[in-house]
Amino acid sequence: MSFARRLTTLGVTLAMIGGIAPLAFGAHHLVWERNVKVVKKFYDGIFKGDLSELAALVAEDFVDHDKMEGMPEGVEGLIATMTMFRTAFPDGRIEAKRLIAEGDYVATFGVADGTNTGEMMGMPATGNKVKMVVIDIMRLEDEKVAEVWTSTDDLSMMMQLGVIPAMGAVPDYEAMAEALAKDGMEGGSVEANKAVAKRVMDDVWAGNLDAIGEIYAADYVSHSMTMPGMDPLDVLRMNVQGWKDSFSDTDRGNVVLVGAGDLVATRWWASGTHTGEFMGSTPTNKKVTIKGNSIYRIHDGKIVEEWTIADMMGFMQQLGLIPGM
Repeated sequence: MSFARRLTTLGVTLAMIGGIAPLAFGAHHLVWERNVKVVKKFYDGIFKGDLSELAALVAEDFVDHDKMEGMPEGVEGLIATMTMFRTAFPDGRIEAKRLIAEGDYVATFGVADGTNTGEMMGMPATGNKVKMVVIDIMRLEDEKVAEVWTSTDDLSMMMQLGVIPAMGAVPDYEAMAEALAKDGMEGGSVEANKAVAKRVMDDVWAGNLDAIGEIYAADYVSHSMTMPGMDPLDVLRMNVQGWKDSFSDTDRGNVVLVGAGDLVATRWWASGTHTGEFMGSTPTNKKVTIKGNSIYRIHDGKIVEEWTIADMMGFMQQLGLIPGM
């Protein structure tokens, strides 16, 4: 199963409101239009309709790169996971607020909510209302979803359910979605924007603090990593320095980048050995990995806005900071 894009020259960004606008014509237009329709149907089928209809939208050798532990592989795992969420949240809803389509890839920013009135992963119902965000990156083949990389704010969900203690306020997901849905900016080419986004992992999270000033705008806004009263760039510098101080033997990379207009979605990962204090924990010397999906808005070669969802719950479980589920 190849990761190579058959089409790389055209990226088109779509907002869900208003449906699919004919922003391009010819073969390129037909590819992304068909793919976006499939992804919209996929989202519509997560909490509604017969799950066999959802299964029909994925390839026989479908790969979920973030399947839940204990779930089967492929289509069987997809059905099992969706069944679990439908049981846990019978009134569940999910809406794709923004789509980014390029060639065989479609990235989505979605907001989900529901009331936990059923069992989930062995945990009894809490009756709590939950809202969370998901960033998906899907690769399509022959109008079916062949691969998906999913990043959800599971840590926030578990805090809202009361399963783990609150570690801060629940993010304003609707405000995040509203900011992402606004009209784009005039900027560089898609490939140039993707090159900027790639440097976030290649340079910044490699510990090059000087690279922050090179690829982030002075008025940069983070819709993810925020601290009251602190400049977002200072928060970023603090987090990068904290990673450098807490983890050695680090490595990192981008799995896939999807660009359209002034937006670039990325799937990234980073790993390291826990040899320094982190979030108040003593070094464990454990080798840990964190992964996530990000969306960047880029203007004049600089990142002006960022939306990132990282697997913080899985990361903290590896460090023993919270128990496994």
